[in-house]
Amino acid sequence: MVDLTAAGTRESRLRWFTRPPAIATAFGIGVAGFALALYTLIASRETRELRYSVHPIRTTVLKTGQATGLQVSHRGREIKTDLTAVQIAVWNAGKLSIRPANVLSSIRLRTTPTVPILESSIRFTTRPVVSAQLADSTAASGAIDLGWKILERNDGFIVQVLYAGGTDVVFSIDGIVEGQSQIRSGSIYGADQLTDPQTRAKSLHSTKITETVFLTLFPTVALVAFFFKVRKTVRERARYWKASAFVDSAFAIAFVTATVGLLWALILAPSPPPFPF
Repeated sequence: MVDLTAAGTRESRLRWFTRPPAIATAFGIGVAGFALALYTLIASRETRELRYSVHPIRTTVLKTGQATGLQVSHRGREIKTDLTAVQIAVWNAGKLSIRPANVLSSIRLRTTPTVPILESSIRFTTRPVVSAQLADSTAASGAIDLGWKILERNDGFIVQVLYAGGTDVVFSIDGIVEGQSQIRSGSIYGADQLTDPQTRAKSLHSTKITETVFLTLFPTVALVAFFFKVRKTVRERARYWKASAFVDSAFAIAFVTATVGLLWALILAPSPPPFPF
Protein backbone atom coordinates (compact mmCIF):
# COMPACT_ATOMS: atom_id res chain seq x y z
CA MET A 1 0.00 0.00 0.00
CA VAL A 2 1.45 3.37 -1.04
CA ASP A 3 1.92 5.90 1.71
CA LEU A 4 0.35 9.00 0.14
CA THR A 5 1.54 11.21 2.97
CA ALA A 6 5.20 10.23 2.46
CA ALA A 7 4.89 10.55 -1.31
CA GLY A 8 3.37 14.01 -0.94
CA THR A 9 6.17 15.06 1.38
CA ARG A 10 8.81 13.91 -1.11
CA GLU A 11 7.02 15.68 -3.92
CA SER A 12 6.80 18.91 -1.94
CA ARG A 13 10.52 18.70 -1.16
CA LEU A 14 11.39 18.19 -4.83
CA ARG A 15 9.09 21.04 -5.80
CA TRP A 16 11.05 23.35 -3.46
CA PHE A 17 14.11 23.03 -5.74
CA THR A 18 12.14 24.63 -8.59
CA ARG A 19 11.25 27.71 -6.57
CA PRO A 20 13.09 31.04 -6.99
CA PRO A 21 15.01 30.86 -3.66
CA ALA A 22 16.43 27.47 -4.57
CA ILE A 23 17.28 28.62 -8.10
CA ALA A 24 18.96 31.72 -6.68
CA THR A 25 21.02 29.61 -4.28
CA ALA A 26 22.09 27.20 -7.02
CA PHE A 27 22.94 30.05 -9.37
CA GLY A 28 25.01 31.83 -6.72
CA ILE A 29 26.92 28.68 -5.84
CA GLY A 30 27.57 27.99 -9.52
CA VAL A 31 28.87 31.48 -10.26
CA ALA A 32 30.99 31.55 -7.11
CA GLY A 33 32.45 28.15 -7.94
CA PHE A 34 33.23 29.22 -11.51
CA ALA A 35 34.86 32.46 -10.35
CA LEU A 36 36.90 30.63 -7.69
CA ALA A 37 38.09 28.02 -10.19
CA LEU A 38 39.04 30.70 -12.70
CA TYR A 39 40.85 32.78 -10.10
CA THR A 40 42.71 29.73 -8.78
CA LEU A 41 43.79 28.81 -12.31
CA ILE A 42 45.12 32.29 -13.02
CA ALA A 43 46.68 32.84 -9.59
CA SER A 44 48.47 29.48 -9.66
CA ARG A 45 50.45 30.36 -12.78
CA GLU A 46 54.10 30.90 -11.92
CA THR A 47 55.62 33.20 -14.49
CA ARG A 48 58.06 36.09 -14.86
CA GLU A 49 56.29 39.32 -15.77
CA LEU A 50 58.53 42.37 -16.17
CA ARG A 51 56.42 45.50 -16.57
CA TYR A 52 56.97 49.22 -16.80
CA SER A 53 54.94 52.39 -16.53
CA VAL A 54 55.79 55.90 -17.70
CA HIS A 55 54.56 58.59 -15.34
CA PRO A 56 51.81 60.60 -17.09
CA ILE A 57 53.11 63.90 -15.72
CA ARG A 58 56.39 65.21 -17.10
CA THR A 59 58.42 68.21 -15.98
CA THR A 60 59.55 70.74 -18.55
CA VAL A 61 62.92 71.92 -17.28
CA LEU A 62 63.56 74.31 -20.16
CA LYS A 63 61.20 75.51 -22.88
CA THR A 64 62.79 76.67 -26.10
CA GLY A 65 62.18 80.37 -26.76
CA GLN A 66 60.99 81.20 -23.27
CA ALA A 67 64.38 81.73 -21.65
CA THR A 68 65.99 84.49 -23.72
CA GLY A 69 69.71 84.94 -23.28
CA LEU A 70 70.08 81.59 -21.48
CA GLN A 71 72.50 79.13 -23.04
CA VAL A 72 72.46 75.49 -21.95
CA SER A 73 75.17 73.01 -22.81
CA HIS A 74 75.77 69.38 -21.90
CA ARG A 75 79.30 67.99 -21.99
CA GLY A 76 80.40 70.82 -24.22
CA ARG A 77 77.45 70.55 -26.63
CA GLU A 78 74.88 73.32 -26.80
CA ILE A 79 71.28 72.21 -26.23
CA LYS A 80 68.85 73.98 -28.57
CA THR A 81 65.73 71.94 -27.80
CA ASP A 82 63.38 71.58 -24.86
CA LEU A 83 64.65 69.84 -21.74
CA THR A 84 62.15 67.47 -20.13
CA ALA A 85 62.31 65.11 -17.15
CA VAL A 86 60.23 61.95 -16.78
CA GLN A 87 60.10 58.98 -14.43
CA ILE A 88 59.64 55.34 -15.45
CA ALA A 89 58.77 52.57 -13.01
CA VAL A 90 60.01 49.02 -13.67
CA TRP A 91 58.90 46.02 -11.62
CA ASN A 92 58.30 42.28 -11.60
CA ALA A 93 54.57 41.47 -11.55
CA GLY A 94 55.15 37.72 -11.83
CA LYS A 95 55.68 35.07 -9.20
CA LEU A 96 59.09 33.89 -10.37
CA SER A 97 62.14 36.03 -9.64
CA ILE A 98 64.05 37.68 -12.48
CA ARG A 99 67.82 37.41 -12.24
CA PRO A 100 70.48 38.42 -14.78
CA ALA A 101 70.60 34.79 -15.92
CA ASN A 102 66.92 35.04 -16.90
CA VAL A 103 67.53 38.05 -19.15
CA LEU A 104 68.20 36.62 -22.62
CA SER A 105 68.48 40.00 -24.35
CA SER A 106 69.40 43.36 -22.81
CA ILE A 107 66.51 45.26 -21.24
CA ARG A 108 66.70 48.64 -22.95
CA LEU A 109 64.77 51.86 -22.40
CA ARG A 110 64.25 53.67 -25.72
CA THR A 111 62.89 56.98 -26.92
CA THR A 112 60.68 57.46 -29.97
CA PRO A 113 61.62 59.51 -31.90
CA THR A 114 65.27 59.11 -31.01
CA VAL A 115 66.39 62.01 -28.79
CA PRO A 116 69.52 62.27 -26.63
CA ILE A 117 69.20 61.19 -23.01
CA LEU A 118 71.30 63.68 -21.07
CA GLU A 119 71.04 62.29 -17.55
CA SER A 120 69.59 59.15 -15.99
CA SER A 121 69.48 58.00 -12.39
CA ILE A 122 67.78 55.53 -10.05
CA ARG A 123 65.39 57.48 -7.82
CA PHE A 124 63.87 54.62 -5.85
CA THR A 125 64.25 50.88 -5.24
CA THR A 126 61.94 48.65 -3.26
CA ARG A 127 64.86 46.93 -1.51
CA PRO A 128 68.64 47.49 -1.44
CA VAL A 129 69.17 43.91 -2.63
CA VAL A 130 67.62 44.84 -6.00
CA SER A 131 70.83 46.75 -6.88
CA ALA A 132 69.36 48.44 -9.95
CA GLN A 133 71.93 49.68 -12.47
CA LEU A 134 71.94 51.89 -15.57
CA ALA A 135 74.33 51.71 -18.52
CA ASP A 136 74.29 54.95 -20.50
CA SER A 137 76.86 54.18 -23.20
CA THR A 138 74.10 54.56 -25.83
CA ALA A 139 72.34 57.50 -24.13
CA ALA A 140 73.27 59.87 -26.97
CA SER A 141 71.24 57.61 -29.27
CA GLY A 142 68.20 57.75 -26.99
CA ALA A 143 68.64 54.43 -25.19
CA ILE A 144 69.92 53.17 -21.85
CA ASP A 145 70.29 49.61 -20.60
CA LEU A 146 68.64 48.52 -17.36
CA GLY A 147 70.07 45.95 -14.99
CA TRP A 148 69.59 44.54 -11.50
CA LYS A 149 70.75 41.82 -9.18
CA ILE A 150 67.34 40.29 -8.52
CA LEU A 151 63.70 41.25 -8.94
CA GLU A 152 61.34 39.13 -6.88
CA ARG A 153 57.59 39.58 -6.96
CA ASN A 154 56.64 43.28 -6.64
CA ASP A 155 60.31 44.28 -6.55
CA GLY A 156 61.16 47.24 -8.72
CA PHE A 157 62.75 50.63 -9.13
CA ILE A 158 62.10 54.07 -10.59
CA VAL A 159 64.32 55.61 -13.25
CA GLN A 160 64.43 59.36 -13.77
CA VAL A 161 65.46 60.56 -17.21
CA LEU A 162 66.39 64.04 -18.41
CA TYR A 163 66.23 64.21 -22.20
CA ALA A 164 66.51 66.75 -24.97
CA GLY A 165 62.98 66.86 -26.28
CA GLY A 166 59.39 67.80 -25.52
CA THR A 167 56.53 65.97 -23.83
CA ASP A 168 55.66 64.25 -27.11
CA VAL A 169 58.55 61.78 -26.81
CA VAL A 170 57.39 58.19 -26.23
CA PHE A 171 59.33 55.85 -23.95
CA SER A 172 59.25 52.07 -24.23
CA ILE A 173 61.21 49.13 -22.87
CA ASP A 174 62.18 46.09 -24.90
CA GLY A 175 64.29 43.01 -24.40
CA ILE A 176 63.76 39.32 -23.76
CA VAL A 177 63.04 37.76 -20.38
CA GLU A 178 62.96 33.98 -20.06
CA GLY A 179 59.37 32.73 -20.22
CA GLN A 180 57.90 36.12 -21.14
CA SER A 181 56.73 36.85 -24.67
CA GLN A 182 56.96 40.64 -24.41
CA ILE A 183 57.47 43.43 -21.91
CA ARG A 184 54.29 45.44 -21.70
CA SER A 185 53.27 48.65 -20.06
CA GLY A 186 51.28 48.57 -16.83
CA SER A 187 48.41 50.29 -18.67
CA ILE A 188 46.76 48.19 -21.38
CA TYR A 189 45.39 51.34 -22.96
CA GLY A 190 48.84 52.90 -23.31
CA ALA A 191 47.65 56.14 -21.77
CA ASP A 192 51.10 56.74 -20.34
CA GLN A 193 52.54 56.59 -23.86
CA LEU A 194 50.35 59.23 -25.47
CA THR A 195 52.28 62.24 -26.65
CA ASP A 196 49.99 65.16 -25.86
CA PRO A 197 49.62 65.82 -22.10
CA GLN A 198 45.94 66.80 -22.36
CA THR A 199 45.15 63.72 -24.45
CA ARG A 200 47.08 61.61 -21.95
CA ALA A 201 45.07 62.98 -19.02
CA LYS A 202 41.77 62.41 -20.87
CA SER A 203 42.79 58.85 -21.71
CA LEU A 204 43.65 58.10 -18.08
CA HIS A 205 40.24 59.46 -17.08
CA SER A 206 38.58 57.26 -19.73
CA THR A 207 40.49 54.27 -18.37
CA LYS A 208 38.99 54.79 -14.92
CA ILE A 209 35.52 55.06 -16.44
CA THR A 210 36.07 51.85 -18.43
CA GLU A 211 37.22 50.02 -15.30
CA THR A 212 34.08 51.13 -13.48
CA VAL A 213 31.86 49.98 -16.33
CA PHE A 214 33.49 46.56 -16.56
CA LEU A 215 33.48 45.94 -12.82
CA THR A 216 29.94 47.16 -12.12
CA LEU A 217 27.88 46.90 -15.30
CA PHE A 218 28.46 43.23 -16.03
CA PRO A 219 27.53 41.95 -12.55
CA THR A 220 24.46 44.21 -12.63
CA VAL A 221 23.43 42.83 -16.01
CA ALA A 222 23.87 39.31 -14.67
CA LEU A 223 21.65 40.02 -11.68
CA VAL A 224 18.95 41.58 -13.85
CA ALA A 225 19.10 38.62 -16.21
CA PHE A 226 18.80 36.29 -13.25
CA PHE A 227 15.66 38.14 -12.22
CA PHE A 228 14.21 37.42 -15.64
CA LYS A 229 15.37 33.82 -15.30
CA VAL A 230 13.32 33.51 -12.13
CA ARG A 231 10.37 35.06 -13.92
CA LYS A 232 10.89 32.46 -16.61
CA THR A 233 9.89 29.73 -14.19
CA VAL A 234 6.66 31.55 -13.45
CA ARG A 235 5.98 32.24 -17.10
CA GLU A 236 6.59 28.63 -18.04
CA ARG A 237 3.88 27.61 -15.63
CA ALA A 238 1.62 30.12 -17.35
CA ARG A 239 2.75 28.67 -20.76
CA TYR A 240 4.30 31.88 -22.01
CA TRP A 241 6.75 29.96 -24.16
CA LYS A 242 7.79 32.97 -26.24
CA ALA A 243 8.68 35.00 -23.17
CA SER A 244 10.50 31.99 -21.79
CA ALA A 245 12.71 31.78 -24.89
CA PHE A 246 13.44 35.49 -24.61
CA VAL A 247 14.57 35.32 -21.00
CA ASP A 248 16.66 32.24 -21.77
CA SER A 249 18.53 34.23 -24.41
CA ALA A 250 18.89 37.23 -22.12
CA PHE A 251 20.27 35.02 -19.36
CA ALA A 252 22.82 33.40 -21.69
CA ILE A 253 24.02 36.78 -23.01
CA ALA A 254 24.30 38.19 -19.49
CA PHE A 255 26.29 35.19 -18.31
CA VAL A 256 28.73 35.57 -21.21
CA THR A 257 29.18 39.30 -20.56
CA ALA A 258 29.66 38.70 -16.85
CA THR A 259 32.31 36.08 -17.64
CA VAL A 260 34.10 38.50 -19.98
CA GLY A 261 34.03 41.16 -17.28
CA LEU A 262 35.48 38.72 -14.76
CA LEU A 263 38.25 37.70 -17.15
CA TRP A 264 39.03 41.36 -17.82
CA ALA A 265 39.22 42.11 -14.11
CA LEU A 266 41.48 39.14 -13.38
CA ILE A 267 43.76 39.18 -16.43
CA LEU A 268 43.63 42.36 -18.47
CA ALA A 269 43.02 45.01 -15.86
CA PRO A 270 45.73 47.67 -15.77
CA SER A 271 48.42 46.83 -13.25
CA PRO A 272 49.96 49.92 -11.64
CA PRO A 273 53.35 49.72 -9.90
CA PRO A 274 53.12 48.03 -6.47
CA PHE A 275 54.98 50.98 -4.89
CA PRO A 276 54.42 54.76 -4.71
CA PHE A 277 54.86 56.28 -8.14
